[in-house]
Amino acid sequence: MTGDRTKPTVALFPLAYVVQFPTAPFTYHIYEPRYRTMFADCLAQNIPIAVVLCEASVHHSAPQHIQNTMQDSIMAFPSTGDEYPNHIPHDVGTLLNVESHFVNDDGRVLIQGVGGARIHITGIVQRSPYLIGEWVGLPEVSTKANTAARHAFTFVYERYLHVMRNVGELHRQRIHWSDDDEILSWQIAHAFQLAPALKQMLLTMTTNARMRTLIRLLRAELRTIPQGNVPSRSVPPWNWN
Repeated sequence: MTGDRTKPTVALFPLAYVVQFPTAPFTYHIYEPRYRTMFADCLAQNIPIAVVLCEASVHHSAPQHIQNTMQDSIMAFPSTGDEYPNHIPHDVGTLLNVESHFVNDDGRVLIQGVGGARIHITGIVQRSPYLIGEWVGLPEVSTKANTAARHAFTFVYERYLHVMRNVGELHRQRIHWSDDDEILSWQIAHAFQLAPALKQMLLTMTTNARMRTLIRLLRAELRTIPQGNVPSRSVPPWNWN
């Protein structure tokens, strides 16, 4: 990385099918040479890393103007034989709080930790050997509506547990939900099976919007739970993917 920059920068770790939520634990296996280099650079220079969902441009789930902005930002640099522009990262990702790492003899790295703050990638400033972007934070605002959504979720989830146990899912345990509205919303989003595009949408939302969306999904799930015993190969949620 060269040149003077007034905005904070972050190394981007674009992953297919993966959306990292704040506060959610992670384990990532870094094996591609460019990302081994990225991790070594970030460790040596104290550069933050953010996971961003990367999707094929032919079925990218972000609005077209976001796709165009990110693609134009990347294409401002010469092609290096990488996957861009056929695959495009999203513009909202999550910083990684790396708590431990292990480097194998062959250079592969295993990192573990929890998701940190959400960020908005405002531009790409390096393409090779790995993406570096400028970013701003996405602060959350605490409101009474968040608390109301938390109470609504608690009520619906208790119904969900009751119904699941009635159909044979006796192992379903109550989760120790956080009293913090924002953290609770991430707990919920992480706890259930969701398609990557839906996870990405939740990542971009405010706490209240995220909670309300999850409540609607859980209510929809309640309406589709089979009657009687659940087939052994049937994995809930049945209708979220």
